[in-house]
Amino acid sequence: EAEVVNARVVGLTRRADISTGSAGPLHGDGRGPADRDVIFSDRGQPVSLRCQVVARDSLHPGDKIAGPAVIEEYASTILLGGSDTARVADDLEIVIAVGG
Repeated sequence: EAEVVNARVVGLTRRADISTGSAGPLHGDGRGPADRDVIFSDRGQPVSLRCQVVARDSLHPGDKIAGPAVIEEYASTILLGGSDTARVADDLEIVIAVGG
């Protein structure tokens, strides 16, 4: 059984015209998740996808999130790809199914 405690990612690109923009507020108007453009790599090419952005502390047991999405909290960020899904367990653990 393996447990991932830390993961680090390094992204490199030669394209000068890629901009990550401003993160903006987590909840936009305070009533629900915000959206943000996020850059993914598709076969080595950068692809910008509109992603739902969810604050980790707003999640409850049984909540489900379909990718592409970003789950943010004070000390970490979870990125869900387009075919990934996450669900919040009873103990508030986030269980991710990679690729569906």
